[in-house]
Amino acid sequence: MKNANHHSPVLVSNRRTSILTETILLLALLFAGCSLFFADDKTVARATPSKPHLSSTLRDVTFHSSSLNRDMHYRVILPRGYDSSEKRYPALFLLHGLYGDFTNWSTRTNLVDDVSDLNLIVAMPDAGNSWYVNSASNPDDKFEDYIVKDFVAEIDEHYRTIPEGYARAIAGLVVVISWFINRVNCPRPLPNAPKPSGIPTSR
Repeated sequence: MKNANHHSPVLVSNRRTSILTETILLLALLFAGCSLFFADDKTVARATPSKPHLSSTLRDVTFHSSSLNRDMHYRVILPRGYDSSEKRYPALFLLHGLYGDFTNWSTRTNLVDDVSDLNLIVAMPDAGNSWYVNSASNPDDKFEDYIVKDFVAEIDEHYRTIPEGYARAIAGLVVVISWFINRVNCPRPLPNAPKPSGIPTSR
């Protein structure tokens, strides 16, 4: 049941500032090493993050996507103390890059350690090599609808998110993220936010 109480402008503003501050900190840590995904092994020494263990805060989940009409996987990182509280948290939707999968951010970076002290739910969907768009040639591959309609709803339904636009952020290794900003009802990224690899945009 949704709470009928309205947030005051000051409270909403303060919460938005806190969420953006934590998200910017996380993105700075992540993008500082994002070149490791694409660097030549012979020229760049790769970081060797420890392999995370699935636990109460790191979970792999399978759910059925009605848009794709198939089961899809995702990994979620829950904040410390999640199971022992009733608190609601902002959510970061973190997208993998081309040839990647839903495990990449937690196995090829130090993401789990980086977010351990943040009051943030991190949700990482699997999308294959879809570019997160609805296919023009295969009507069954509706990956945009899968993310926007199914995945966001899955996270909001099964985890204690704050299901409001000001409490959502989206990031990852694809430029099409900018296209999802309005669709997922996220705050706009800052003008100087880094733009990792991906495809050219018309903006």
